[in-house]
Amino acid sequence: RGLQEFEQHLLGYVPPGFDRPMVTSVTSVLDLVREGWQAMHNGAGEAYRIPDSDRGVADMINLFEYAAPDQLKPLLTLDGNRTRMLLRMPWLDANSYEEVAVKTEAELTRHVGDKAEFQLTGSVYDLLIILHNLVNNLLRSLGTAALVITLMLVLVFRDVKLALIGMVPNLLPVAATLALMGFLDIPLDASNLLVGSMALGIAVDDTIHYLHH
Repeated sequence: RGLQEFEQHLLGYVPPGFDRPMVTSVTSVLDLVREGWQAMHNGAGEAYRIPDSDRGVADMINLFEYAAPDQLKPLLTLDGNRTRMLLRMPWLDANSYEEVAVKTEAELTRHVGDKAEFQLTGSVYDLLIILHNLVNNLLRSLGTAALVITLMLVLVFRDVKLALIGMVPNLLPVAATLALMGFLDIPLDASNLLVGSMALGIAVDDTIHYLHH
């Protein structure tokens, strides 16, 4: 019943910036239980629901264990301790799924968090995690590189002021590119994330040669 409430909330959830729900359909053991209960009541439309009693739910699961085990196995383990719920969404850029992921985790905690442990997974969620890791690694690597290059320029020129001046043309291409991408609404992805590191690597060589001469 907790999963059913979670399902209903997510199917009706419209993320900010969207004009319709992101989750288009849900597949889970709930479908089999509701279908079985409806079949037991001669296909009545109002019978497509979760039974009111625990015994009714158990009977529907037992029914599929014996009559259609191949339908049950992808959704529920034989011991009943683990289940899988599949959410379908349109294919968009990874950033678009962040609000849905946050909402999904919050609703799962609210409706089943006191009864079961859960884990978000799947290609969409993996893409979101990968993108977050890429952005965090980019910021960390650029920050580390800028600090190390500044210290090296101080050692080369033995002048802190000259080293700080030399960092301006090194960081300007990265800052200008990110600003332009933001202005043109160009999203970060696995390819253009590398541009900043490449620009910094090219610029620092020219900076050292120019300032040295």
